[in-house]
Amino acid sequence: MVLNFGFNQNLGSTQPDLQVQLLQQVILHPATARRVKDTLVELFAKRDGGRARAGAQADAPKKV
Repeated sequence: MVLNFGFNQNLGSTQPDLQVQLLQQVILHPATARRVKDTLVELFAKRDGGRARAGAQADAPKKV
């Protein structure tokens, strides 16, 4: 998984074109990407008072 971090050049502008300056790129192992995603979902759920969006819930553990 690759995470790209950038800066929106048109923030607050009424222009329809999106111009983003890429600042950093982070390459993650799939297991690490899953942990990052689960942590972000947890943090957003706490921030929102437990009102996590349906599509952003952490994956349930898979039975093997």
